[in-house]
Amino acid sequence: SKYKLNITKNELEIINDLINPSKFILKEKWIYQIVANCYNGIDVDKFDYISRDTKNIGLSYGFDFQRLLKLAKVINNNICYPTKIIFEINNLFQTRHRLHKEIYSHPVVKSIEYMISDIFTLCENKLKISEKINNSEDFIILNDSILSTIEFMESSDEKIMKAKEILKNIKLRNLYKYVGEINNLNINISDFASLKKIILDKNPEYKFPLINENDVIIEKLNLSYSFNPLDHVLFYENGNNLIEINKTDYMETIRPINEKKIRLFCKKK
Repeated sequence: SKYKLNITKNELEIINDLINPSKFILKEKWIYQIVANCYNGIDVDKFDYISRDTKNIGLSYGFDFQRLLKLAKVINNNICYPTKIIFEINNLFQTRHRLHKEIYSHPVVKSIEYMISDIFTLCENKLKISEKINNSEDFIILNDSILSTIEFMESSDEKIMKAKEILKNIKLRNLYKYVGEINNLNINISDFASLKKIILDKNPEYKFPLINENDVIIEKLNLSYSFNPLDHVLFYENGNNLIEINKTDYMETIRPINEKKIRLFCKKK
């Protein structure tokens, strides 16, 4: 509306649905399976960020989406793939899982994320960051430069000074301390008190260090797939003949089962 673009309401709804589709329309129209495929997760958004991230980080592994694009067909209003590229599809989800496990959820990455989160919280009264989220004009100016804005902000406010100190510590690599993790835990740890109770139940003699519980960060990390993506991928052979394959044979390599962790970080070393 701002630039008076010649787009009808119906066209605007289609664009919105391309970006954020529902499973209902995915079952009916193949065009909504291209940008953001919430039916099986195979979409150009993943092709883009997985290829870009593996290359820019300099990883030895990666994913080549060219064969998927070349051999994909629209059959019965769905995007389908030949059975011969099931291993390429497998590799797509394996690579995505490795990126989440080894890069996106790396303890150093998460530690810096928590520090930046604290910086934004401390600067909220001054910068009103949360209010900008709901205003597109303000939201688009929120980028990495906001950290430089905070770094050079002239203020004697105690919270701003604390935020600048945390930012300085990020640059000096004086990060929040990663304490450790507990694997495959089917127990409810919601705060420091529940963590202490579980530890004391197992080891009543344990003496906790003097520490402010506000300095303890408990992260619940879930790297499991909620479903097997192959269950929703349609395969064809010999032209346009859809076929059923035994997808459970590939499930364990694609989908890590119950890979849940509780991680602990501490703001004070």
